Amino acid sequence: MTLPFRLILRWIRLSYGSTYWCIDDLLDMGVDIVRPIQPNAKGNDTERLKKEFGAKLCFHGGTNNQGVFHEDIHILTIDTLKRIKDLAPGGGYIFSSGHNIQANMSPENIIRLFELRREFGKYPINIGNIEKMIEEEKGYLGK
Repeated sequence: MTLPFRLILRWIRLSYGSTYWCIDDLLDMGVDIVRPIQPNAKGNDTERLKKEFGAKLCFHGGTNNQGVFHEDIHILTIDTLKRIKDLAPGGGYIFSSGHNIQANMSPENIIRLFELRREFGKYPINIGNIEKMIEEEKGYLGK
């Protein structure tokens, strides 16, 4: 049974960003794009979302602004590349911050976020280059 749209919107507002549980109902209602995607919310694993719903749904957002925007630039880079790797292949992804750029995000991280989009977020998506960069960035974290 499909829930009424207004009820789903109310539940989403109360769900702390977790939207996985209602995506089937949103699709049944004709929704074809979801924004934002909060990857650190329960059930919102971006790889899983793309695998299960990517053929039917466009994802807008998906960067982890509450979890990593204020962190080390290498952590931000790895997380941003993971979102592009998970959500972009095959189309249906609009890169942007999850919702708002937080006040505690450094200007360097803001610039880096959009440099990554420019370098790795263009179609066709090159997963090999993304995976290589992720491994390079992980190397910086161990030093």
